[in-house]
Amino acid sequence: MPTDPYTPPASSPWDTDSPQDKIWQTSTSAREIVKGWEKRRLYFNGILLLPGIGILLTMGVPPSGFIGAALTFGIMGNIAFCLGPLTELYVCAITSKPEQPKLRNILFGLGLGGSLILFLFIYLGVSY
Repeated sequence: MPTDPYTPPASSPWDTDSPQDKIWQTSTSAREIVKGWEKRRLYFNGILLLPGIGILLTMGVPPSGFIGAALTFGIMGNIAFCLGPLTELYVCAITSKPEQPKLRNILFGLGLGGSLILFLFIYLGVSY
């Protein structure tokens, strides 16, 4: 009787029992990391909303282009925000620790502070 070619193999060459691979075998760790960061995204956007609007007003963006400029600021900020969860996922994979709330808080603070400093530089560049 011929074997079914569509049957998955019993094991693959990528199956290992290393601690790094065990983290991702249970997706709970990655899920918790992402959930923790998504809660922080609301704070991040809320905190950067007022400085972002202030900069756009300082730049003299006309009302017709204000929404587009605000969306651009928001999208760029959220792309930069993604560096936080990505960094934590890599650190967890390298160190074999499933979740690191202290690291998350440090990364969030650094990212938020860096964004505010970037806004300050933009403001100073526009106003002088």
